[in-house]
Amino acid sequence: MPPLGPTPRLSVARDAGAPAQGPTDEALMRLVRSGERRAFEALAGRHLHGVSSFCARMLGSRASGEELAQEVFLTLWTRREAYREEQRFAPYLYTLAVNRCRNHQRWWRRLTDRSTQWDLDGRGVPAATPLETLVDAERQAALHRAVARLPARLREAVLLRFEQGLDYQSLGEAVGCTEVNARTRVFRGLALLRESTEDFAP
Repeated sequence: MPPLGPTPRLSVARDAGAPAQGPTDEALMRLVRSGERRAFEALAGRHLHGVSSFCARMLGSRASGEELAQEVFLTLWTRREAYREEQRFAPYLYTLAVNRCRNHQRWWRRLTDRSTQWDLDGRGVPAATPLETLVDAERQAALHRAVARLPARLREAVLLRFEQGLDYQSLGEAVGCTEVNARTRVFRGLALLRESTEDFAP
C-alpha cells in the first residue's frame, strides 16, 4: 500500500449528530485499520461533534474542545492498527478522549478554585418572558459552573453518561473502571451538583 498523506483537518460543523446509517462503527473501524480513509471520514462524520462537545465541557472552552477533538481523531488514525476487532467502538473512542482530557489536569486544577465562564452556545427553547429567560440563563450558568468544579473523574463520568449517552458498561470501559465504579462516580457527581445547584434534576 502506498504511504498515506497527512490526516485532513476535520470539520465539527459538518457533523449533524444524526443516527448512524449503513455500516456499523465497528465495521467502519475495521476498514480504517486497513487504511481506508473514507471509512475514517465516515466515523468522524458520526462522532466528531460528540467528542468535541465532551472535550469542550471538560476543558471549559469550545475552541480548546474542538482542538482536542482533532487530536483524538488524529490518534484514532495514527494508531488505527491498535484497535482490536472485538472492541466496541464508542468506549474505545471515548477512552482516547478521556485520556486526552486527563492530560490537561494541571490546567483544570487552576480553574477549579474559581468560577468558569463557559463559551458554549445555548440552544434551548426560549422562555416565555424576559424574566424567565434571565432566570433560566442564570440557572444554566450555575449548572455549568457546578460541573466545572466537579473533580475531573466525576465530571467526565457525568458528561459521558448524560451528554454522550454512554451506558454504564461503556462508560466504565472509556474511563478505565468497573461498571459498578462508573455508577458510583455518576452518583457522587450528581450528589455534588445537587448540593451546588438549586432545582437540578438529572
